[in-house]
Amino acid sequence: EDFEDYRYEYKDWPSIKPTTPFGKAPVLEVDGGKLKLCQSVAICRYLAKQAGLTGKDALEDLQIDIIVDVIGDLRQEIAGFYYNPDEKQKASKKETCLKEAVPFYMQKLDAIAKENKGFLANGKLSWADIY
Repeated sequence: EDFEDYRYEYKDWPSIKPTTPFGKAPVLEVDGGKLKLCQSVAICRYLAKQAGLTGKDALEDLQIDIIVDVIGDLRQEIAGFYYNPDEKQKASKKETCLKEAVPFYMQKLDAIAKENKGFLANGKLSWADIY
């Protein structure tokens, strides 16, 4: 299906923000823009179903969702230092994150991929691998 990937400029965000469902991006517009959908994980899950990148049953979907949530946890760990305005705290949190959290998650994800033929869930390509 054809689509348009619209990327806005940072300077344009203040005028775009009020047009989004919850004042955040990304937004997926469907049905000619009549329906505006938000939340990146929900959008990814929807698109994955369209592309055949979901599980064959609820249990496989659960395994995919677990990986996506774990990746979200890792992203939160990184955001915890990245967006910290206090430079001293930022440096300390960055060091802890890069020495503890990132290796922990990467080792776990690597082990899972090794058990799943190089994929993160169910031994086949899923939207968790792309997310």
